Amino acid sequence: AYVRGVECASCHGDLTRGQGEVPAERCTVCHNRQHDLQKIDDHEFMHQKHVTDHKVDCTECHLAIEHSADPNRIEHAATDCISCHPDQHRQQIKMFEGTGAKSIPDAVNAMVDARITCESCHQTKEVTEDGNVLWAASSKTCSYCHEREAIDKLWEIHASLREALGAMDLCLAELRQACESSTLDQSEREEIEGELERVREDLDFLRIGNGIHNIHYANTLTRSLVERLVKLCNKLQVAPIELKLPTQTDPLD
Repeated sequence: AYVRGVECASCHGDLTRGQGEVPAERCTVCHNRQHDLQKIDDHEFMHQKHVTDHKVDCTECHLAIEHSADPNRIEHAATDCISCHPDQHRQQIKMFEGTGAKSIPDAVNAMVDARITCESCHQTKEVTEDGNVLWAASSKTCSYCHEREAIDKLWEIHASLREALGAMDLCLAELRQACESSTLDQSEREEIEGELERVREDLDFLRIGNGIHNIHYANTLTRSLVERLVKLCNKLQVAPIELKLPTQTDPLD
């Protein structure tokens, strides 16, 4: 990172919190006339009057800028989004943290340990056709920490896992139909229907959470789902799903 000139805060987003803003309410501690606030946006004038002339301490006006490790860094990283989209990215955050799947144990993401936050990767500003501003991630930000070979492998694995989603959707639909038309007794059918619903929930999580946020966890979850679908296929005498999945993700460690 040092050789490539990457700033610490580009990755460790919790190192600095706050912009040192000056809320107008702080002015009213000393000023009670409306015209006293007319030049609040004239920074040169404000600093001349308060700092140079009257030696007012910076923190009397400016909010504190914190420099410390934030124990809730992932949740705080999504604050800007949550202000307009309540809990909009909960699934992505869970995927990034290595939690959220029902069928496999939690697995801490190495990037979480390294205190990486959303903004570390989402640095490209894009504007949609309807005028919404998005902060997109790109392979360029991956190059801050990973070599080109590892990045290419990452996208190869990601594409393979995303492609598998469609095949698993089709298999799930076929299994539902087979279950409905089967001659199983009520208890057996309810057991299988429950398992199909649990598979669907994990499949939705995998799709919405987007495996690119945690390729190791996504790979493990995808393999678990395929194994569960194959077992259900055998129970319902449906042709088992066949997928070619990545054998491992070690080059990304």
